[in-house]
Amino acid sequence: MYSPYETLSLRRVNMGKIDKVLREMVIANQVKDIDVEGKFEFDNFVIKGIGEEFHDLPFFYQPYTIVLPQRKTTIVVDLRPYNGTSLKDGIIHRMAGNETVNQLLCHAISIGYWREDPQQFIANQDLPLNTYGSLVAETISRRLGLDPEATLKVMAAFQFFYITRSVIDPTNLNDDDIRLYATMISRKMKVDLSTHYDVAKQFEPADFKDLETFMSKLRMLAWSPRLAKLSAGDLVIMLAGGWMGQGNPKETMMVALEFPPCWLSLNFICAKNKFYQKLPLGQVLKRLDRSNALQSFVNTNMVNYFGRVYE
Repeated sequence: MYSPYETLSLRRVNMGKIDKVLREMVIANQVKDIDVEGKFEFDNFVIKGIGEEFHDLPFFYQPYTIVLPQRKTTIVVDLRPYNGTSLKDGIIHRMAGNETVNQLLCHAISIGYWREDPQQFIANQDLPLNTYGSLVAETISRRLGLDPEATLKVMAAFQFFYITRSVIDPTNLNDDDIRLYATMISRKMKVDLSTHYDVAKQFEPADFKDLETFMSKLRMLAWSPRLAKLSAGDLVIMLAGGWMGQGNPKETMMVALEFPPCWLSLNFICAKNKFYQKLPLGQVLKRLDRSNALQSFVNTNMVNYFGRVYE
């Protein structure tokens, strides 16, 4: 999965018109630099923005990727819905303190690096893997009243699902792959290998295709009768209200459940801005902040990925 528009929440949205208009705009150099010329140009991709009205272009709230021959991959962000952005002399200027726009740019940068090497990208990030399993499992447990054993199994299962988002075709996973990923997760979470391997072995590779198929299998497992009616749609509704900001925060949270580049950007904003630590994700992050883990996470990502957003 290389795009937020492949997720369960957005894959049924007809993006044909937006795709056509954005391709034409990229070819005609009508998409704009942000802050200063060339600021968001990276080795293998460039981030451009839309900051003025185009009558034929509806708003879109997640970064959109355009790939054309003999051009760098262009990741376009729509900055029209956000306060504090303006277009002057062909450059989009933004208000530095608008964390919704900052998150959108972090998401776009994450997509650029994700497209280059998703497995390496996800392997470099321990904290988002931990928060993903914790937030999802705790939310389900609280709503459904799961016992501790079932909650731990759900957490391990969702962490495995998260890791498999970096696999081009998770339905082709073999036992060696499953053991490898289970080992990786267990080491990151500092738990015994059996914690994740035993859970992952209860799924077939086809179950990791997407959130819908994964949840279908989860309902069939005998971990708790209270999981029997939990659908992917139910889970999305449970968690969608866990983000805030301008634009479409519910959509952003729904996308993040299936798309690690978006999940990373939410974790980064929460870790960097104490105001966001009031949110459910922020509360999980604060609880996991041992040995200065949050500051280390922020510093590493500022150096490796997101420094330009805050320059």
